[in-house]
Amino acid sequence: MSWPDSLQGRLMLTVLLALAGFLGATGLALDKAFQASARSAVEDRLRGNLYALLAAVDPERGDIAPQNLQEPRFGRPQSGLYARITGEQGERWNSLSLLGGDLVEQTAEQPGQLLFAELGHGNGRLFSVAMAVIYELTGGGERHLRFQVAESARAYDEQIADFRRNLWRWLGGSALLLLVVLGTTVHWGLRPLRAVAEDVAAIENGERERLEGHYPLELRGLTRNLNGLLRHEQTRMERYRNALADLAHSLKTPLAVLSGNVGSDQTDAGTVRDQVRHMSQIVEYQLQRAATSGRGVPGKHTPVRPLLDKLLNSLGKVYAERRVQVDVNVDAEARFHGDEGDLMELMGNLLDNAFKYGEGRVRVSWTETEGLSPEALLTVEDNGPGIEPQRRAGVLTRGVRADSRGEGQGIGLAVVADIVDAYRANLRISESDLGGARFLLHIPLN
Repeated sequence: MSWPDSLQGRLMLTVLLALAGFLGATGLALDKAFQASARSAVEDRLRGNLYALLAAVDPERGDIAPQNLQEPRFGRPQSGLYARITGEQGERWNSLSLLGGDLVEQTAEQPGQLLFAELGHGNGRLFSVAMAVIYELTGGGERHLRFQVAESARAYDEQIADFRRNLWRWLGGSALLLLVVLGTTVHWGLRPLRAVAEDVAAIENGERERLEGHYPLELRGLTRNLNGLLRHEQTRMERYRNALADLAHSLKTPLAVLSGNVGSDQTDAGTVRDQVRHMSQIVEYQLQRAATSGRGVPGKHTPVRPLLDKLLNSLGKVYAERRVQVDVNVDAEARFHGDEGDLMELMGNLLDNAFKYGEGRVRVSWTETEGLSPEALLTVEDNGPGIEPQRRAGVLTRGVRADSRGEGQGIGLAVVADIVDAYRANLRISESDLGGARFLLHIPLN
């Protein structure tokens, strides 16, 4: 993995570039400041030597040579500190330090003006100060003298070179220390991101279902959204699994009708067509329900009685040997406020259970109430063994059956419970006066 592909690498590269630029600019600024300070110190030193030279000259004497100079380097040949005094008549005095050498003359035209300059080049560079002075003699008259003091730049250059070595050594050491500190800080700061990546990998491997670590405030929005996405995906997968199970369960009745019809002596083509159409509607409904996981089209009304008659006709053929007697109390004008497929699943599963577990007697009714909260009441009862009170809540759970028979997967009532929840309805299970189970479904009409 290259640095551009690593967040830590990008941060470290950015920090490295910023640190190099900052330390480079700081080093250059310090170097310029030290050079200016060192140059100013040279100028001050030369100025002091010049003033000492001025004080050592007696203009009343005919000789312009200074007396009693305190600086010993003026008297040592090639010491690096040089002096010259020039008179208006061409007289000249050179310090002994100039013995065997020469001094580039710096001319000061204005009396009393101190000039500082850098003379020569390379290893022969000099720093020089010069001043022109006019002395008033006691006997009258004036004497014009020009003073010049110069110093070799060798010591200055060595001082600058030594400073630069120390400066870049310290700046380099500071840069390495800062890089170590920043690298450690970046590594520590990015540790929560690595933890999130590890947790996501654990989810991919099936070791956990959601992100459960203690994450920093900046990552909580991300982890919360990821958990929401995971919950959504888990819900969607569960919905599709349930839809497949529901589809298989819903096709059992029409397949049983077709099987009974084909196995009889005379095949009823109309029945086959009806059941094939019925199965097509079931498949379409289950696919649509799996995709939306909600109620049907809002405002849609489905006639109850025609669908009920169709279901009873199919169930009568499936359970023909039981000779089930069905009492129907459903008005022809009854309407279900919802999707036809949902109503078919509700009544189909409740009636299938009644036919299957009853002992030859089933009762179905549909009534509607008015008022502030109008609702429809669908009741399906049978005269079978019923459902024990402690098991009534459990039978609405997917995979749980009310009996111990081998056939069935315990899906039908769970499908009913899902649709009841989608319509904000209410399902109650009790004992019927017929002796078996009584399912009472309250369906809101608004």
